[in-house]
Amino acid sequence: MDKRWLAIAGAGLTLLAPWVLLHMSPDIEHEQSLCPHKLLTGLPCPGCGITKSLVLLYQGDLLGSLSYHLFGPLVVLGCIGVLVWMSAELFTRRRYLRSLLYSTPLAWYGAVFLGVYHVVRLCYFISTRSIHEILHESMWR
Repeated sequence: MDKRWLAIAGAGLTLLAPWVLLHMSPDIEHEQSLCPHKLLTGLPCPGCGITKSLVLLYQGDLLGSLSYHLFGPLVVLGCIGVLVWMSAELFTRRRYLRSLLYSTPLAWYGAVFLGVYHVVRLCYFISTRSIHEILHESMWR
């Protein structure tokens, strides 16, 4: 199977899952996180909040979306880009921007930016909550 179909499926599911959650539970903003790391520690992982960010973005709340995760809107743009890019490659039977896809420096910049964002976010999270509030967000309530 061509890996481009897997990329299309992954991007499509990433965009579809928050839409389904929005229609199943419109008040998802107040529900318990299902992140295993947050359930164990009470602290968010680097990806915590992206689903809620996408749900709020789908509701038209850009500021709310950014408050849950700075990368939420970027995930939507990236997934749409992957859908267009991979579909174009499959349709034209040509490969485009392969040097960008396999760019080690670009991957490093993304990883460092996410790491710095996570450390800042974690410091803010810890400084604005008591130990009781942090434990309340875990399974150790």
